[in-house]
Amino acid sequence: MRVEKVSIIIPVYNVEKYLKKCLDSITNQSYKNLEIIIIDDGSTDNSLEIAKGFEKNDSRIKLLTQKNSGVSEARNVGIKTATGKYITFVDSDDWLELDMYEKLMERIENPYKYLKPDIMLEGKDECDYSSNEIDSIIYSFTREYKDRSEAEVIPFDKNVILVDEEIYSKWILNLISGEDERESYIMASIWRCIYRKDIIDRYNILFDKELSYAEDLVFNLKYFINSKKIYIYNEALYHYRFNTNSAVTKYDNELWKKNLKVNKVIDDIFNKNEDRANNDIKINNDLKERINSRLISVCVGSLVNIFHEDNKESLNIKYKKVKDILNDKKLVDVKKNYNIKNKKYKLLTSNIPIIPIAIINLNKIKKSLIK
Repeated sequence: MRVEKVSIIIPVYNVEKYLKKCLDSITNQSYKNLEIIIIDDGSTDNSLEIAKGFEKNDSRIKLLTQKNSGVSEARNVGIKTATGKYITFVDSDDWLELDMYEKLMERIENPYKYLKPDIMLEGKDECDYSSNEIDSIIYSFTREYKDRSEAEVIPFDKNVILVDEEIYSKWILNLISGEDERESYIMASIWRCIYRKDIIDRYNILFDKELSYAEDLVFNLKYFINSKKIYIYNEALYHYRFNTNSAVTKYDNELWKKNLKVNKVIDDIFNKNEDRANNDIKINNDLKERINSRLISVCVGSLVNIFHEDNKESLNIKYKKVKDILNDKKLVDVKKNYNIKNKKYKLLTSNIPIIPIAIINLNKIKKSLIK
């Protein structure tokens, strides 16, 4: 097996409590050909000093510092610094199994060694085995709560290689909108993939610094529309620390506007990127339906967010915000053409008991306004 260099990009910001465990799990990997790029994003705690201690003892570490500019800028700095054939990302409060990169690189370099012939290329009658080049490997993870751990497997029954159109139909569409919102969020995370640096460079794929929400999703869409072959590996090797103060769990007064912006970016990715590696990806009804499905899904999330316990605004203001969202021109246009009988919509409304809760709250608001 060739021992290709893997560049690991780790943005750091005020994680002194967790950083040592994270870096220990990386520096002690059984796979040794690593370039470990730490970008301190203006930490005000002891994180930078901890990182300096690791840099002093491990020549593979490159420690960079910048004024607080956000995680997307830190990741972009890491991408531009990286010299490995492959790039991956680790959040600085997470940790890895010590044989993670050894297992992943074995499958990247010898993908067909670990798969039976009938599942090498899902859905293909004839397989092209002339090239072993894998554009990305995507792996499962364990969600770590304070009191328990939960393995999160990729929604495939087995390990499999997807090629060409399958990347679109079985991966990209589900990134935009899966059968439940949590599944799409899990699939979109960038810390559970290894990417090829030459593809990132060729198509100038960077994180959108203008986005403060769903930046992982946008990066992955840009990457996977330019991918020809990806390996799905259903073993949990990454430990993701669930943070109750993360952007997806706290109240956000601008959540609907942020979601509209993300949907506009997604539209632009597919409408403007005609010169892509994977020509099997086409603008069709399936894609439009998934984008519309995502808009309705984030509409529900935004409505729920209005009634978050941390939002102390009056009922009148909450009611106005709900009306503004429901009367948004983009949403109104989608609702006119959206099939409410769609399976994903039924799953959404049945799995998230928040829509009736929001309606109940709206009724209370209306009654209070009438009085």
